[in-house]
Amino acid sequence: MKKYSQVLKSSGINTPRMDVEVLLSYILNYPRIKLYTEHDMSLKKEEYKKLKEMVSRRKKAEPIAYITGKKEFYSLSFKVTENVLIPRPETEILVEAILDQKFKEKTVLDIGTGSGNIAISLKKHNPTLRITATDISKEALTVARENASTILGEHDIQFLHSDLFENIHQKYDIIVSNPPYIPTWELNTLMPDVKEYEPVRALDGGRDGYLFYEKIINQSTQYLNQKGNLFMEMNPVLCPDITGLLERSGFKKIKIIRDYEKRKRVVSARF
Repeated sequence: MKKYSQVLKSSGINTPRMDVEVLLSYILNYPRIKLYTEHDMSLKKEEYKKLKEMVSRRKKAEPIAYITGKKEFYSLSFKVTENVLIPRPETEILVEAILDQKFKEKTVLDIGTGSGNIAISLKKHNPTLRITATDISKEALTVARENASTILGEHDIQFLHSDLFENIHQKYDIIVSNPPYIPTWELNTLMPDVKEYEPVRALDGGRDGYLFYEKIINQSTQYLNQKGNLFMEMNPVLCPDITGLLERSGFKKIKIIRDYEKRKRVVSARF
């Protein structure tokens, strides 16, 4: 393990030991803690070969989630590919904000579902919700459908190919989205594992990062039922612009929820 940790460290990886542990636990199908409690374990030839291949990919800054093909989100294991954004812990706050309301028998529209992590987590923890999940990427929808089948088994989530509201023809009680919000000019400043591997379409929020907030807020008023709720993850820097637009668009009861680092991360509002 020390040898491969050094390989990653010399390649500029910030968490070399942890990354090797994650890869090794994936290969062995062990929890990471077992790597510490069983010091005398030995790898088979094919396991060594696989670890070497994975470390080689990681030293080029490829994200661990793409190497292993999975990422945990809200205590569920999601398949991820290069066609979907890797789920972030901050987005769990968005899911919690909706679940905390204890909605019953509500219709939900998840815009830009990606791996399906938001829609599937909501359905898993509140089966009464009737969810439609959309994405502009057909490849992402394929991943989302597979995740739904694996995690939920028989389910009634409707996955729909749509550019925002393009193919939406009904109103919903809840609209939720984690839209792209990185300003275009900022993309080249991101960490290599993000800018070189994750889908640009899922990151690029336009000139100032505000593009999709403006589109979603302006159009959602046509697709929300009376007293419907809008929930969005947001770039903390854009909070004043987003809340201002919500007010001008007729939304009430605007609430801001902070993330684990006390940044303004999620906004909810009632129409």
